[in-house]
Amino acid sequence: MKFLNTRLFILLVLLGGMMTSCSKDSDDVGPALTGKWIIKSINYKTYVGNTLDEEETEDYSGVAYLEFKTNGTFVAKDEDGSVDEFEYTYNASAQEVRVTDDDEVTVLKIQELTSSSLIIYSEDSATSSGVTYKARVTFSCRRA
Repeated sequence: MKFLNTRLFILLVLLGGMMTSCSKDSDDVGPALTGKWIIKSINYKTYVGNTLDEEETEDYSGVAYLEFKTNGTFVAKDEDGSVDEFEYTYNASAQEVRVTDDDEVTVLKIQELTSSSLIIYSEDSATSSGVTYKARVTFSCRRA
């Protein structure tokens, strides 16, 4: 079962994911992050409490990508060819990227960043009737 297609996921993360206040982080755009990253796979995990409930990994053909430009523009292209642009800031010491769409900020955490590999993820959680539900979406990318 597919959790989400690429376009829906990107919109979910960028528009409705983890929202925080709109404060500026460091404008330090590290040279290792900038550039185009081809999405190899996206891993979706959902948890109920601390227990893994579902997991799925989707492999990609190399059409979809994430691009971090030196001017602070973040570009996301999905498998269908749709392209969206946003502003971003990179905080190297916190190992996070804040993507801004209008007044909404989505935090993407960097799990791994090398000259050829980027693993970046977003997490969101909600509590209902005393139970915490968490979703984590991880992008595994290679440098273009």
